[in-house]
Amino acid sequence: METIGQYNIIQELQKLNDNLSLWLTENNDGQTFEVLTIAKNPNYDRLIDRLILNEIRPLLNKDISGFQKIVETGFDTENQVYFIAYENFGGQPLNEVYEYANILLLKEIAKGLDNLKKDNRQTYTISPKYISVNANGTAKVRFIGLFEFFKFENLLQTEYLSPNVVEWLNDTKKPRPNFQDDIYSLVKTFEQYIQDTYNSEHNVINEIMKKSLCVKRTERFSKYHEFIELLEQIPLFTQKRTPKTNSQIVRVKTQLQYEQDIQDLINSMNENVWFLVENKLSDGKEQIT
Repeated sequence: METIGQYNIIQELQKLNDNLSLWLTENNDGQTFEVLTIAKNPNYDRLIDRLILNEIRPLLNKDISGFQKIVETGFDTENQVYFIAYENFGGQPLNEVYEYANILLLKEIAKGLDNLKKDNRQTYTISPKYISVNANGTAKVRFIGLFEFFKFENLLQTEYLSPNVVEWLNDTKKPRPNFQDDIYSLVKTFEQYIQDTYNSEHNVINEIMKKSLCVKRTERFSKYHEFIELLEQIPLFTQKRTPKTNSQIVRVKTQLQYEQDIQDLINSMNENVWFLVENKLSDGKEQIT
């Protein structure tokens, strides 16, 4: 396969299973896009037609905070695949670059979910594998509108689903997922970041974690604005908890004639690490810390 509709394939980004693949493509103007292909299959064709009509096309070219924009949908008759074209913003799955996680990303996705809920839209593929983050710190949830199909294909990351959704996967007679389950999945996705970054005994953090991840859905947040108002109280940068491993400070004692060389080396190190290496002289000790 060299083309998908009007898009020329550059490379395959991700093969989700035998029926779904994500591609990096470009159009004739040289603009790049990500394109998801879904192989035509009588076992799910009606489901795909319904989801494209009701869940995906209404969101075409809409800017939704924290969600990857849909550019086009179509069917490639030559390759017998449905395709959904998305904006390309150079993202990678969060599970591959989890060090990019921060509270701003969580807030942006929460605001997008709130806007979608106001349009009576809910239930999304929210997990580290399906949130894409780029080097500029922009995060977007992928594959909007395809939750039911990912369920059909067993592609959901169940460890990030609420207990009642896991039950629903096995018995669809139980209550369907709703926005409270989206909040659960979102906080579960960022749980490790929150635990590593913030004091869990802080009142706001404790309330967010407790109410978002309750086993009983009726005990979770009942409105998005309650959740978002608490998120807004969390600072982007805060005092981290004591690391599980002891960090050490390295002091380098240098003679005056080598001071500039050492500082140049430290500056070079700071270009490639997340933790700032200070290049200050200790008082009266002629040491760079």
